[in-house]
Amino acid sequence: MPDWLWAVLIGGCVGVVAGLLGMPMFVAHGLCFLVYPLLMNWWSNRKRKAYFHLPYNPKNKAPRGKPRIPPDLAKELLALTRDPHTANRLVSKIARDHPGMSPGWCAEKAISDLLRDRRR
Repeated sequence: MPDWLWAVLIGGCVGVVAGLLGMPMFVAHGLCFLVYPLLMNWWSNRKRKAYFHLPYNPKNKAPRGKPRIPPDLAKELLALTRDPHTANRLVSKIARDHPGMSPGWCAEKAISDLLRDRRR
């Protein structure tokens, strides 16, 4: 539902409650400006907590955390990139793109991709 429709619904409800309690309309409008952001914040946090679960799909499953790669491949990759963050980023991206492959394979692919790109 669009935000403006939520604002209309909440404003209408607060206006009805304010009218039943005998409050002036400017107080009801002030309450709308207070209640609406609080409700929208609650709703966005509720959606962020993953109440709506997506079906499991093993093709889209990516490994979590930093992959452990063999030390000899890690040294070679660090020698090529000269930056551990870049090396981890390359291996992590390859691991996401090719789920199920070993960390060693991902490191070898990153090394071969770097060498291929340097030859161009």
